[in-house]
Amino acid sequence: MRRRARTWFLVIFIVLAMGGFYFVHVNPITSHLHYGLDFRGGVEVEYQAHPGPGQVLNSATMQRLLTLIQERANKLGVSEPVIAQVGSNRIMVQLAGIKSQEQALHYLGETASLEIKDPTGKHVLLTGADLSSATAEIDQTQAGSPYIIALTFNAKGTKAFASASQTYLGQRLPIYLNGKLLEAPTVKNVITNGQAILSGGFPTLKSAETMALLLQSGALPVNLKVLDVRTVSATLGQASVQASKLAAALALLLIGIFMVVWYRLAGLLADVALFVYMFFMLGALWALHATITLPGVAGMILSAGMAVDANVIIFSRVREEMEAGKSPRASVEQGFRHAIRAIIDSNATTFLAGLLLFVLGSGEVKGFAITLMVGIVISFATAVFVTREFIRLAADAGWARVRTIFVG
Repeated sequence: MRRRARTWFLVIFIVLAMGGFYFVHVNPITSHLHYGLDFRGGVEVEYQAHPGPGQVLNSATMQRLLTLIQERANKLGVSEPVIAQVGSNRIMVQLAGIKSQEQALHYLGETASLEIKDPTGKHVLLTGADLSSATAEIDQTQAGSPYIIALTFNAKGTKAFASASQTYLGQRLPIYLNGKLLEAPTVKNVITNGQAILSGGFPTLKSAETMALLLQSGALPVNLKVLDVRTVSATLGQASVQASKLAAALALLLIGIFMVVWYRLAGLLADVALFVYMFFMLGALWALHATITLPGVAGMILSAGMAVDANVIIFSRVREEMEAGKSPRASVEQGFRHAIRAIIDSNATTFLAGLLLFVLGSGEVKGFAITLMVGIVISFATAVFVTREFIRLAADAGWARVRTIFVG
C-alpha cells in the first residue's frame, strides 16, 4: 500500500511539473486570455440617446440600441466589448485594444438609413431592414471611384425589389442614404435575384466597408450623442498588468507560506492543490471567453482564498480526529465527512452573492461576479477531490504517522 501510494505521488507530481512548465514557459496560458480595458488600453465612451422626430425612447428602444451597438462592435473586430445601459437613456461602451478610436466611435454611433423610393421620390419601396447582407467591393469597370457596395436582399426584400423593377421598368429608382440622394439608376431589367449595387459617394474602400457594416447592422432607432470619452493608454494598461501580477503573486505566496507553517505537510499538499486550482481557473476563463479585468483578478484572488478556507476547515477537523486517537486514514475520512457541510454552506452563500452581483450589476461588476462564481465552483472541486486525494495518498504512504508533521 505504501509503495503504491508513493508511486502515485511521484507520477502525479511529475505530470504537474511537466504541465506547469508547459503552460508557464512553453505556451503560457495567460497569453490566450482576453484582457479588458484595464490591461490592454482602449477607449471608454458614454452615449446619450436622443429620439428624433417620430422616434420613441423606451426600454424596448434601449434594448434594440444595445443589441445594434453590440453587433457593430463585433463586426468591427473588437475583442469582448463591454456595453451596458446606464440609467434610462445612456449607454457605456468599453472597447479594449482597438487601433482606430476615432473610426470606432464614428462607426458605433452613426446611423445608416437606406431607402429605395419610387421615381417621384415620395413613396419608400425598400429600406435597410430588407437587406440580408452588404459587402464592399472594387469594380474595375467603374470610372473615377471604383468602390461599390453589393447589396443582397432577404426574401421579403427580393420579392419587393422584383415587383418594383417590373413596375418601374425603364425609369429611375432613387436611392437615399441617410436622407441624401446617393444615386438614381435606371431600371433596365426586371431584377429577380434580390441583388443590387450601390455606387458613387465612396471615395475610398474603407468608407465603402464602413457603410457596408452600418447597413448590415441596421439603422439605430434613435440618435446618439457622445457625452464623454476616456482614453486608456497602453502604458497604463501595461502598468495595470504588472501591478495585478505582483498583487496576485504576493497573495498566493503569503497563502502558501501560511498553509505550510500552520498545517505542515498537509499545508504543502494544499499549496499544490492551489496550484492545480489556478490552472483550472485560468483554463475555465479561457474556455468561457471571459474578459480579464482588474475586478476580475480580485475575484480570482478572493476565490483562491475560499479554496484555502475550505482546506483550513478540512485540516482542522482531521487534526481533531487524530487528537482523538484515530488512525491517519480514518482521521482523513472522518475529517472530510464532518467538514464538507460547512464548506458547502460557505461556498453556496458566496456563490449566491456573486450571482446577485452578476444579475443586478453591469460592466466590471459582472466581470468580478463571473470570476468569483467560477472560482468558487473550481475551488470546491479541488478541495473535495484534489486535496482529499492528496492527503489520502499521504496517509497511505505512511507520512501521516506523526500528527504534528502531518497537520500541525
